[in-house]
Amino acid sequence: MSTRQFYDTQVGQFLNGRQVIGRCPVQGCKSEKAYADECDLGHQFDPEELISPVSQLSGTTPELRPVDNWYFDLPAFRESLEKLMDEWDADPQVRAIVTQTVRESLVDPVIFVQNKFRAEFDAVEPSLPDHRIIEAEGNQSSFQVAFANWQDRDAARERLEEAGVRFRTGKTLLPFRLTGNIDWGVPAPDLEDVTGLTVWVWPESLWAPISFTQTVLANAPEGRYSSNDWHDWWCADDARVFQFIGQDNIYFYCVAQPAMWEALGWGLFQDTPIANYHILFMNKKASSSGKIKPPMAADLLEYYTAEQLRCHWLSLGLDQKAVSFSPKAFDTSVSHKDKKTGEDVLVKDDPRVVDPALKESAFLTNIFNRLARSCFYGAANACEGHLPVSAPHSEVVEACKKATLDYERCAHGFDAHSALAVVEEFARAENKRWGDASKAAKGDDAAYDQALADAFAALRTTCLLMHPAVPTGCELIAEYLNFDKDLFFSWGHAFDGVTELAAALGETPEQHKLVALPPRFDFFKKHESQGR
Repeated sequence: MSTRQFYDTQVGQFLNGRQVIGRCPVQGCKSEKAYADECDLGHQFDPEELISPVSQLSGTTPELRPVDNWYFDLPAFRESLEKLMDEWDADPQVRAIVTQTVRESLVDPVIFVQNKFRAEFDAVEPSLPDHRIIEAEGNQSSFQVAFANWQDRDAARERLEEAGVRFRTGKTLLPFRLTGNIDWGVPAPDLEDVTGLTVWVWPESLWAPISFTQTVLANAPEGRYSSNDWHDWWCADDARVFQFIGQDNIYFYCVAQPAMWEALGWGLFQDTPIANYHILFMNKKASSSGKIKPPMAADLLEYYTAEQLRCHWLSLGLDQKAVSFSPKAFDTSVSHKDKKTGEDVLVKDDPRVVDPALKESAFLTNIFNRLARSCFYGAANACEGHLPVSAPHSEVVEACKKATLDYERCAHGFDAHSALAVVEEFARAENKRWGDASKAAKGDDAAYDQALADAFAALRTTCLLMHPAVPTGCELIAEYLNFDKDLFFSWGHAFDGVTELAAALGETPEQHKLVALPPRFDFFKKHESQGR
């Protein structure tokens, strides 16, 4: 299609999407950060609809000039997308926000006209394509004009613009642009005398996971994977693809992608989308291309360990809402004024302010560390460095099993926040059980061995469940327990305690020696900048 694209006359070049900024034209959207054909909330529109466009290169108002591009006929797949949404509605792993967002676009094209322009609209209405009017109700300030397809809507839009009628458009399926004219992009094929185009970023982003799979398989050692044919990973009946995205990208991965996959006819397995809200930085949306830039990984690792950060981020509950990441080390807001000097004291320099990014770290460095050390030091003193011979109490075994199943239910629903909460609650209870039992067992070797057996059972379960969040520390515990990590962290052995794992190696508890733990050893260390 020949459509209009923004052109900066001062710089002398066409502008790509992010080089133009204005206000979103979609009815009800309040985004002040909209680009050439999409806003930062994921709404799609035609470039000529953008309100108050400004070139990011020169600060001037760009012109709209005609450009030929290739488009994918996305509106033709409305019925297929509606069926897919019915399937996703019944899938407990797909969050409701996904189907709600997609269905907002699976509607007839609509134009919203303010009531105060009714007379001007009535004058031009006879020249509009077939349509139906949905009158304003109650306190609504606009009435709706609905069309059968986007072509009729766009024709009506031009007519209304000529008549000076102000309006906004609603969400609907529009042709999905496949190409652009940025010279540094991936070259697109020359088709039907349309030459010199490059692939637009979003189609490329959609196929990137497939080309990544192809590259990995092509470079894999012989026998590393069950199949080196990418079709087996993306098209087979038993293929499962999970895609973790921000909720502003639902349109691309859950509207454009399923339709493109169907159109290709390759038998591509549509992925299960896991949509999350964004991590904010200091309560504001941040990006490397915006005014507010979040710290890079190297900067964060100057103040926090990777384990602390991963555990904190997984605990934010981003499936529910956008949550701020506010590391104290980077908080330059003012905490208070110094009473002596009158100077501002920044949050990052105020020792009285607790670091929000270390909330979860307390569990690692205290409870989890204490449970692990108690097991190793207790076995060294009372068991000659091997596993305790007693079997854990049945209530402890049941507690381990319950925690594992509760965790698995949360993980199946991709609820990381609740999954980690299950582990923490379990570990705290078992750590207290150990504290009470070990004190009561003083002078009673059999009772102490029993308390150790219970603690080892709890440690094994805690390690298994915390491994995805804090793999380095958990694998270190497995190493000192003298178990290969492939065995120790196998979900096929999820209900096996250390005695059963030793038996799988052909060893009794007395035969399975632990690696001696140095004094005051920490499996989960604080960052050196955090002190002791």
